[in-house]
Amino acid sequence: MQEIISGRRNNKSFHNDDCMLTLAGYTTELWKKGAALELIDPILGNSCDEDQLLRCIHAGLLCVEENATDRSNMSDLISMLTNKSVPLPKPTKPPFCTKRNV
Repeated sequence: MQEIISGRRNNKSFHNDDCMLTLAGYTTELWKKGAALELIDPILGNSCDEDQLLRCIHAGLLCVEENATDRSNMSDLISMLTNKSVPLPKPTKPPFCTKRNV
């Protein structure tokens, strides 16, 4: 889902101070900073509802939790995306962080 929203492929690494992140990890870092809208592909411009995009990003993070038992299943995901009254749990652990050797 993050690839669609961001227009970026997951095969590139994103870096923060101490690790290399996948697109999902990078998205998690933006989410924690309250800056998830920075992920959105500029080509989308103002053509999308920000609340819907944030909900999609949030649901996407729930699908890539590091612990597989914490991930949303497909029926939960469909409910999250089609019913705004369904509360979304907080994403827990950022996935796929690889420590860098400096």
